[in-house]
Amino acid sequence: MASLLIGLLITFVAHTALLFVALWIMIKLQGLNYNFPGLIGSAVLGGGLDMIPFIGHPLAVTTLYFCIWKMTRASMFPDAAFTVVVAYALMFAFNVLVLTALMGDLRPDLHPARSGGSDDDTNLVAESIAPPTNPVTAAKPAVVAKPAVVPKAAQLAAKDLVIKGVTRNGDNSSISIKAGGKTYFAPLNKVTLVQTEDGVLSIRPTALGDKTLTLEIGGEPVTLPLP
Repeated sequence: MASLLIGLLITFVAHTALLFVALWIMIKLQGLNYNFPGLIGSAVLGGGLDMIPFIGHPLAVTTLYFCIWKMTRASMFPDAAFTVVVAYALMFAFNVLVLTALMGDLRPDLHPARSGGSDDDTNLVAESIAPPTNPVTAAKPAVVAKPAVVPKAAQLAAKDLVIKGVTRNGDNSSISIKAGGKTYFAPLNKVTLVQTEDGVLSIRPTALGDKTLTLEIGGEPVTLPLP
């Protein structure tokens, strides 16, 4: 519960700070009148309302539009409307840039294995050490050993993940995951990179049920129980 509250507080502070900076930039560029207490209050009110599920964003935009109009005493359109719309556009662009920077390389299958070898190298080594075929016994059917059952890499990697909490907010839900001694907040249907003892994992929550959570770890789905 404490980790959930901390996650919500961090999200609120970051949202409010970005909104404050975007509004300040737009007001300065247009040369509108403003005061810092009113600007901070407008950002706090807009950031808080925007976190309400479903109706939060339209309510935040409407409230922020009214607050900017009253604070700057500019025309409702286009000055106040332009300030609010472009401020939210700047916030969206910044979020996209940060998410793109954090995602990194999402194509692990294109890289060689950690051991530095490849399937072709393994086949060549196996062929070089294979004993010569005896022409007398070549007609006898060979005994084919059944392949051993190897656990999926995603299931092994999931053992290093501990689900600490869940924030249910429709499509904007997020999951608090502990890995490698650190806690990460993974939004639903978005890729998050976490650091474990074995290296960096790419995880993406895809389905949030009442008692289970489905994650894609390196592109492989894994179902984990919720606390």
